Amino acid sequence: MALSKSVPFLAGLMFICLFVQWGQGSRGDLRASISAPEAQIGGGPQGIKPAQPSQASSQSFRAEAAVIRPFRQATVGAEVQGIVEARNSAEGDAVNAGNVIFEISPDLYKLGADKSRERMLALKAAQERAEQELKLKEYLLSHHAATRQEVLKARAEAEITEHRRNEAEKDFEFARRDLEKSLVRAPFRGHIVAFYREPHEAAQRFEQLFLIADTSKVYAVVNVPEAQAARLRKGGSAIFVQPAGGRFPGTVAIIGKAIDPASRTKKVQVLIDNGQGKLEMGMLGAVEFFPGQRGNP
Repeated sequence: MALSKSVPFLAGLMFICLFVQWGQGSRGDLRASISAPEAQIGGGPQGIKPAQPSQASSQSFRAEAAVIRPFRQATVGAEVQGIVEARNSAEGDAVNAGNVIFEISPDLYKLGADKSRERMLALKAAQERAEQELKLKEYLLSHHAATRQEVLKARAEAEITEHRRNEAEKDFEFARRDLEKSLVRAPFRGHIVAFYREPHEAAQRFEQLFLIADTSKVYAVVNVPEAQAARLRKGGSAIFVQPAGGRFPGTVAIIGKAIDPASRTKKVQVLIDNGQGKLEMGMLGAVEFFPGQRGNP
């Protein structure tokens, strides 16, 4: 009788234990199902995977058909006319600023300057005499030893000689400048690229005499596709590459504003230090650009 009463009690106790175990397992599965999407998405507190930075802006690219141009160049002309008496340099020579390259009738212009100077000095002496004569006439008039007409005449003579002296001074200045211009000098340090006149030939005013180029620095000029040019900035890093493999670092110095409608390219100039003179005008090669990096020519 006692055993029959205990059987329902044991059965109920076993049911309660099984229910409790089932509930704990369900809560664990629920927590796993909630946390699983977070692990699949990225595990962040907001469930969003961090975006990776794009490397497109820092990728290098290469532009072909680059040409070396001088840092600066000038075609120097004659400011006076005459005969080329001397040429003091040869094509390809290195010259400094102020070196005399051509001499155009220097003796003739020296003679003109000397003549103008002598005339200026003579008129200066004449003006001094006229001023002394005027002072004397004014003194005599104050002592009733000269007439007013004589004073007026002396004053007019002094003014005329002063005017002539001023004109002579201007003439001398022009003659002195022509003498200086007869010695045609290099405007800056560089190399003589070409001559357009030879000794004993006549040179007219403003006629071209020689071409000089400064290649202590050079530009690598290249046409860059429009899409790639938009990535470039002044001061960016670039390297000029020779066909033989030589590499010369430089800096993006000039970015053109016009886009060629046919090729859809933009002209870009890279400034390169050429202190050793290894790069010459007209050399061909390619340029490697490194957007996002600063250059150091």
